Amino acid sequence: MASRRTVIATRQANQRLRAVASILKPGFSTEEVGFYRKHLVEGGLDDPTGGRQKRLASAMRRARREPLSPVWVSSLATHAADDVAQRIRDILAAESALVPASSLYGYLLTRRAARLDEISGDVTSTWGPAVSSVSDRAADVLEAHNPLKECGARKGLVEGGEQDGDMQEHIGARLAA
Repeated sequence: MASRRTVIATRQANQRLRAVASILKPGFSTEEVGFYRKHLVEGGLDDPTGGRQKRLASAMRRARREPLSPVWVSSLATHAADDVAQRIRDILAAESALVPASSLYGYLLTRRAARLDEISGDVTSTWGPAVSSVSDRAADVLEAHNPLKECGARKGLVEGGEQDGDMQEHIGARLAA
């Protein structure tokens, strides 16, 4: 049980912390609020989103308030207009491949002197023979939204090893490409 002295010291520390936080707390002027609303909620002056940004903001207001997560983003699609909902589903599909790819890349950077079979064994022991969380739609979505497709980027960057379950072959093929 805390002593009276400890309780008083904690209260005083909390009061000081709140005082400092109130000084550092960012505030927005009426003009700033209007600016951010116009550009972030409504899509800006020229609105290159064709109104989708505004429809997304509307869906976000209708969705349950909870921390940002893939589950929440997925539920957001149920509150959105069809065109916005489809883009949300596409983002989730792409993310299902990009997140593990990014994790793998970061891991590979730490394994500079390791042999391929050692790396593959480590990855397979952690993820299994395939990354099961990758959406069936990921390759198609990434291909459709690939800004490099004119440069010969291939759909096989997402497909390949996960189909036959040979992670070592897949990693080797990607590193050799």
